[in-house]
Amino acid sequence: MYQKIRAILFYLSIAVFFVSVPLSLIFSLGYDISWINLKVSKAGLIDVNTRPEGAQVYLNNRYTNQDTPAVLRELKPGIYDLKLQLEDHYPWQNTVLVQAGRVTELKEIILFKRLPYLEKINVEEVADFALSKSHANVFLLSKEDNRVYKIDIKGKSSQAVYKLPFHPERIKKWLVSPDEKKILYTSGNKVYVGFLSAEPNAILPRDFMISVLEETADIFWHVDNEHIIVITVKEIKIFELLSQGRNNTITLATLNFKRPKVFYDTENNCLYFTDLQETSIGRYSNLYRIQLGRRQIFPSIEELEKK
Repeated sequence: MYQKIRAILFYLSIAVFFVSVPLSLIFSLGYDISWINLKVSKAGLIDVNTRPEGAQVYLNNRYTNQDTPAVLRELKPGIYDLKLQLEDHYPWQNTVLVQAGRVTELKEIILFKRLPYLEKINVEEVADFALSKSHANVFLLSKEDNRVYKIDIKGKSSQAVYKLPFHPERIKKWLVSPDEKKILYTSGNKVYVGFLSAEPNAILPRDFMISVLEETADIFWHVDNEHIIVITVKEIKIFELLSQGRNNTITLATLNFKRPKVFYDTENNCLYFTDLQETSIGRYSNLYRIQLGRRQIFPSIEELEKK
């Protein structure tokens, strides 16, 4: 009797060995077995990461005990419901297709922070605003007193730096210079240049106005802060601030289209614009580029007046 039991246990151990070893190899090689139809298939992976990291990963509404960045392994081919949750952030959820033997990558999923409150940073009633190039300050036009105010990005201080000659509603477009020392604005066929200062008794160059023959369509500061680019309904011109626009004016192009689309690439100092071309078969629109050259260093008005 004892020998029979030993024999049974021996043969059972051999059977378990021959069953468990292949199964271990199957699973170690990334395969999965469906016990319903006894079908062997290659498993898939989900590689997921978020910004910021640390989001809890849920698969089919069950927590996987993993936080991002995470790799979900040994998944049967099919469609899964993936959900990512991070405290104080909006959840992210989507269906994900897992394919046999492949990695489904979900990289750099952005989780947006929940906004606990809205912060008002202005004191004066706002007609318009613009963010400085340095992103350190906000400039706003006030409806109340026609002034330009400079506010630090956190809204802790507000300084009046310029007084407009008329109500902001008459301004078609306005720009603060990249060096944050001047303001450029246009109304009708007139272009205005003003100088900014928070000091009431500061000695500054005089504001001036440039009249053009046609209505202005767009304006830009040149990268040197001492020239302006003016687009009218007929021409593209560059005006020199040193001579208050009276001398050294350059006409870059004559336009056929009264409302061109214009973009000034300050990084490469290139001006892009659309215009119509007359041909024997009619008119069609082209995109043009003017390369204004490398950034040139001109003496500023302030520097020349100090000499």
